[in-house]
Amino acid sequence: MEFRRLLEAERRRLLAELDALGQRAAAADDMPRTGGETAEDDALADAAIHTLERDRDSAVESSLRALLEEVEQALARYRQGTYGICVRCREPIHPQRLRAIPHATLCVACKTDQERTRSPLSPMLLTEWRVFKPPKDWDEEENPGRR
Repeated sequence: MEFRRLLEAERRRLLAELDALGQRAAAADDMPRTGGETAEDDALADAAIHTLERDRDSAVESSLRALLEEVEQALARYRQGTYGICVRCREPIHPQRLRAIPHATLCVACKTDQERTRSPLSPMLLTEWRVFKPPKDWDEEENPGRR
């Protein structure tokens, strides 16, 4: 029951954020544009700002919708009786993890393993370092006449 409440609260929060984002986008479309020294400057500046704001809002909306989908799937698992079971190892997910991330699908061990094996930023082993001396005329090639 506790986790269903957490999931439903998260669902309401995400829906409210998506609604606020939509309202902000609608209000931005209705706002008059101003800014530059000429009408052409105003139009260019407004178009650039509007494009940046739309791109940012689109990225935020995409993230919110993806998170909402995860919450909806967690609620479906709750209804099916499979909520709180790791989808990888089929062991129970610790309640503290579910309290922190109610839509979690992996236990801590499986999530750690997933991040370690999939992360493009995983630590790379350095076997050797080489420092190359630049050729004597290297500086001259880059900056003719300078020595």
